[in-house]
Amino acid sequence: MIRPSCNSVITTPLVACLALITLVLVGYLSKLDYSVRNWALASRTHTATRVYTAITVLGNTLTLTVATILICLALLAAKQWRMAILISATMAVSSGVNMSLKALVGRERPPRAQLLGVPEHTMSFLLDTPCAA
Repeated sequence: MIRPSCNSVITTPLVACLALITLVLVGYLSKLDYSVRNWALASRTHTATRVYTAITVLGNTLTLTVATILICLALLAAKQWRMAILISATMAVSSGVNMSLKALVGRERPPRAQLLGVPEHTMSFLLDTPCAA
């Protein structure tokens, strides 16, 4: 007889609860989406745009990928291969979750005039990065 491990007994209901919470939040946030977006557009300033542009660049896929590679190389040079694998796997899984959630939400990006930086061709989350001035 196969006996479930303690981890699977805890993890399975936890994942199911998190999935349910995510679906509820997506529905709730979609109701707030346009009012928040309109507020961000009406309240934007030159200084805020510069700050949000810097945040956007720091958190984009290219910057995070380069940072992950550099950190992993440094860890490998220090013979910390387990930590390098953990960080690489975390980056890969988080990218997969990001793409999956964007596909689930299925929201198009705002018009080019409202974006910070170069427009992407992927889907967007409900609450976009604050828009440019």
